[in-house]
Amino acid sequence: MSTALLGLSRYLLAILMAFYTFHCFMPFAYGSEKERGGFYIFQIVFLMLIHILGFTVLYFRTDDPRCVYYGALQSVLFIGTIVIFHIVYPSGSPMIVNNTCMFLAIGFIMLMRLSEGKSLRQFLIAAVSVCISMAVPYLVSDLRLLSKVTWVYGFAGVAALSAVLVAGAVTNGSKLSYSIAGITFQPSEFVKIIFVLFLAGILTDVNQKRAKGEDWLLYFAGAVGLGFAHILILALSRDLGGALILFVIMVFMVYAALNNPLVLGAGAFGAVAGALLGYRLFSHVRTRFLAWREPFSYIDGQGYQITQSLFAIGTGSWFGMGLYMGSPDKIPVVEQDFIFSAVSEEMGCIFSVCLILVCLSTFLLFMNLAMAVHQTYYRLVVLGIAINYIFQVFLTVGGVTKFIPLTGVTLPLVSYGGSSVLATLIMFSIVQGIYLIKAESDARAEVRHAK
Repeated sequence: MSTALLGLSRYLLAILMAFYTFHCFMPFAYGSEKERGGFYIFQIVFLMLIHILGFTVLYFRTDDPRCVYYGALQSVLFIGTIVIFHIVYPSGSPMIVNNTCMFLAIGFIMLMRLSEGKSLRQFLIAAVSVCISMAVPYLVSDLRLLSKVTWVYGFAGVAALSAVLVAGAVTNGSKLSYSIAGITFQPSEFVKIIFVLFLAGILTDVNQKRAKGEDWLLYFAGAVGLGFAHILILALSRDLGGALILFVIMVFMVYAALNNPLVLGAGAFGAVAGALLGYRLFSHVRTRFLAWREPFSYIDGQGYQITQSLFAIGTGSWFGMGLYMGSPDKIPVVEQDFIFSAVSEEMGCIFSVCLILVCLSTFLLFMNLAMAVHQTYYRLVVLGIAINYIFQVFLTVGGVTKFIPLTGVTLPLVSYGGSSVLATLIMFSIVQGIYLIKAESDARAEVRHAK
């Protein structure tokens, strides 16, 4: 029986993931959460089946009882998160919670296959992060209080990034993190959050000044200068992926606030100019560009990572090699930057494409909320988080598939990385908080309409 299960598992995982993905998009066709409820229940069923099947295969492949223990504890985490969130925040978005658990489940499965130690650490970090993020929707239920300290966010972000620039540890040529009491942090992951809050507050003030006919250009120019200070510090730290993400966030948030197409044109020009400047100034950028342009010409050196990634994705074909049947561990830093390649090799193209589509459904859910919220500040916060999320997914997937040069960013909630997991859960929880605000506003509007 175990032999038959192992043989069929790669097909079953792809089918289950396809059904889960289908149930991520169907709710958009219905107007009320009551009508969508059945789809959310099926999501939970498919989520748990994928997780249980994945760890069952890992157990049969390794005969390691820890696969059973870890899988059971993770199942408790998922069910507990879904149930507790529904009890505490009955008006919240179930699909955000379900997709969060799905991303974590895929990450747990692949990390257990690649590195048991990292899988356990990721689980412990995720459990603590879920507990922390569970309180965030309540704390941000009135973001107007947070908008009063807009400039504090800006200067705090610069200070945190400057600390890394001065005293941060060097990882693969970039200064990304520093340690406190033996715990390693990557501040740029959290600065992305306060950067969005900073820009949302500034741009809300700018719109108010414009509406009143007040002078706003000097105020706006100072804020943009502080925003570029974040990007410059990241560039000096050689965290060019993080710098690019903040730049794209700023361009789209400014465009949304000012509704001026020239902002997008200036952003495109700035991106090209920044890329050319980075190519001339940083040797590792030139190395990544060469590896992207001609990876097979440098297969024994600069192109080794990307060629191994392409081999892994190509080997996986439609349904994958099966867990423990591929060689994803040949890719350096596979648990972080190349987790998508590992998923593609052992779970297959269908599974990995569905993973991208689930990421897209999460982005669409965020954008729907941004368009539905009337308050400018809330709308800009959700927009900034949505752009942050989907652009990071694009950089990760685009890099490992040779669509764009590698940037060294993680796939949110799937890749290994404690700071990334906590920061992403906080961002999702902020969106949940705004979702609750909208639900409460809609309920009040219905009461007024009934009267």
